[in-house]
Formats: sequence, C-alpha cells, structure tokens
Amino acid sequence: MKHDDDGNRTDTLFVDSRVIDSEGYKATVRYIGPVIGAKNLTDVWLGVEWDQAGRGKHDGSSVDERGVVHRYFECAQPSSGSFIRPSKVSFGRSLVAALHDRYVSIDAPSIVETETNTLSNAFVNTSKGNLKCVLFIGEDKIRQCVAWNGNN
Repeated sequence: MKHDDDGNRTDTLFVDSRVIDSEGYKATVRYIGPVIGAKNLTDVWLGVEWDQAGRGKHDGSSVDERGVVHRYFECAQPSSGSFIRPSKVSFGRSLVAALHDRYVSIDAPSIVETETNTLSNAFVNTSKGNLKCVLFIGEDKIRQCVAWNGNN
C-alpha cells in the first residue's frame, strides 16, 4: 500500500483520475510522483490540469535551481496546471466500494441521501469530463434480496 507524506493512500490514484478540491474546482490527474523544486524530493505530488483555465499556476513543468525546465505533463492552457498534495483533493469512492462498505446487513445504515437518492462522495466521469452524482434507486429491495440470499 502506497502513502503520500501525510499518510494518505495513493495506490488508488492513477493518471487520468478525476479529482475535486475543497472549493469545488475539478481537475484531471496528469502526473503522480516527486517534483524537482520541492523541499523533499521523495514527496508524492499530483500534477493536475484544472478544468477551469487560469486556475493553475503553470503548464505542467517545474524549474530546478539551475534554471533547467522539467516537464511532467502537458496542459491545453498555459496556466491550467498545478502540483498539489494528494491530501488537498477528494477522489470520491467507487460504486463498488460504497456498496461493499454499507451492504453488510439489512440493519446497516442507508448509503443513499434520502431526498436525492444519490450516493455521497460517489460520482462518475461523463464523456465531457464532468462529474455526475450516482443515483441509487431501490436500496431497500436490494438489501432484502441480499439478506434473503444470505439466509439460504
């Protein structure tokens, strides 16, 4: 199991993963690993390309102390890239993980937000790169089937 310098798991991350920061800005992971110019060259950083042009500070490159440019990834816009710590963004969770975490018994707490029928922190990428909340209809019926099958 891999962890970043803050102890957060990074083994579920991959290039092209979608992330969202605490302010709601969305990005695509373009690079995972150490970055020249960081205080600790073994720290894990995410190179992200923000959906909103101008959100980042650079174009996917970093400059070392000698002035040599190191390119880690390409951005469509010159100021849409950032290097951020994995702990600064949310990766959501997969539908499989959400179902596994909660479907342990018929008495387990509901995983669905009651009024919206959505799974909290579960989203999918659209073909345009947007995030859509996962709707989950029929949780009670599935729980009853799982409980019934578990007793046979």
